[in-house]
Amino acid sequence: MSKVRKVINFATLVHFLITYNLLTYNLLTYNLKKMRLDKFLQISRLVKRRTIANTLCSRGAVSVNGHVAKAGKMLAVGDVIRLPHPSGVEEIPEPEYEVLELPSGNVSRARAETLYRQLNS
Repeated sequence: MSKVRKVINFATLVHFLITYNLLTYNLLTYNLKKMRLDKFLQISRLVKRRTIANTLCSRGAVSVNGHVAKAGKMLAVGDVIRLPHPSGVEEIPEPEYEVLELPSGNVSRARAETLYRQLNS
């Protein structure tokens, strides 16, 4: 008799793990959430309007993880965003924010403040 190898693809493995409660759906999708940079800036209320976020990004004023970012850059939890200082004073360091959560839609003003954490004061 010859041994037959059964090839298990990723979807089958995930289905098996979820079926036997070894993996929850929330744990599986937690790190897969992504959001555009301009959309996050608007939803988190770091920038008043999405068009302003697009303008800042097109000027090269916004960076993510130390690299200049375009408006379409996909953010993930843990990314660090650096914005230009609102007053334009160069002696004050630019504010940096760490992304703590990516919402699935619009959020209230109170919840918007919980989506990020300011790293420098």
